[in-house]
Amino acid sequence: MDLQLWIMINTASVIGLIYLFVFLYTNTSMEKKLKYNFYWIMGLELLELIFYNCELVTAGLPYPTMHRILLSALGYTIRPVLAFMVLWCTMQRKISRKRGILLLIPLCLNALIAFSAFFTDIAYSYSPDNRFIRGPLGYSSQIVTVFYLLLVIIFAIRNAKENPVMESAIIISTVTLIIISMVLEAVIKVRFTGRAVIVLSTIFYYMYYQTQEYKEHMQEGQRLRTTLEKQSQTDGLTGLLNKEAFKRAAENVLSSSEDVNMALVFFDMDNFKQVNDTYGHVAGDELLKKAADRMKSTFRQEDLLGRFGGDEFYVLLHGITYQNLGRRLQLLIEDMHLKSEEGSLVTASVGCAFLAGGRQADVEELIRIADEALYEAKEKGRNQYVIREVKNRGR
Repeated sequence: MDLQLWIMINTASVIGLIYLFVFLYTNTSMEKKLKYNFYWIMGLELLELIFYNCELVTAGLPYPTMHRILLSALGYTIRPVLAFMVLWCTMQRKISRKRGILLLIPLCLNALIAFSAFFTDIAYSYSPDNRFIRGPLGYSSQIVTVFYLLLVIIFAIRNAKENPVMESAIIISTVTLIIISMVLEAVIKVRFTGRAVIVLSTIFYYMYYQTQEYKEHMQEGQRLRTTLEKQSQTDGLTGLLNKEAFKRAAENVLSSSEDVNMALVFFDMDNFKQVNDTYGHVAGDELLKKAADRMKSTFRQEDLLGRFGGDEFYVLLHGITYQNLGRRLQLLIEDMHLKSEEGSLVTASVGCAFLAGGRQADVEELIRIADEALYEAKEKGRNQYVIREVKNRGR
């Protein structure tokens, strides 16, 4: 064979296989099972390349030999096996063992047809001067290959809702290109175009998979960072904002809404220490979680809810009138009539700092005033609220 022609036939496939091997070998993060599947496909592509080149050598002889018949039979068999591997890699998690065995039947039939060339002419034969003659079943290899590839397309379409849309589109487009290349092979009678397209399509899908895996790692990292950030800002027991996060959020609201009425509510649970000391921290924690749940149902979504520790809870109400504030605090007190599982009743005493629109105060000042109001409510007998209006001070 002419060296220039040999280079033209093999260059794309050889370079592609080398690249694919390097990618797989150096990839330490890829799932082992998936990597082995790619290795299998790469190995089959390499075998087909070897068989084809050996057959080209025997085709140059002046007469047919048993070696050429064997190489042709192996070549006829290997590509359907390659297509079956693509199908298996695509749907192995969705297919039962019984169906997997049924899918092997076309593969076995094609192998029987291919190797029947040793004693029949139904697949192919050779003339005395070593010319290839296709028999009545000479296209069995192409038919079985296309059959498996069409199953891949059907599977990708049926599972488009479960898989990422782009993955299904990639599978369909690459398999379609392989089928087109095989049709061209049958028309122009040259087999190397299909093999080159298969190798390049494998690399393309590998690169796509790596891109998707990288994106998933990035998204997982972002989810982890979001979770850690949320954990650093929330109270682990109740899910409310912790002390520092509440103060930061409240300061942001105050600085951006200076002309809007604000109210900072501070309450703790009467007799909570007695429940904690008598029945233990587990009972106390259950009461704290109940209190947080009641807060979430009592206040609006835009209100800030926080727990500073122990049984101390804070709420920043945004855009509320003085009249509505009293009703809201009375509702809070009623909602905080909680019973422990042991039957102990817990109530709430509430202090509130009301900041009228146009007046200024920082978070620490509001907390101080609300704390004074809470102390007054307890002095008056607990289970009630006291509101103190913030005077007009500079920050």
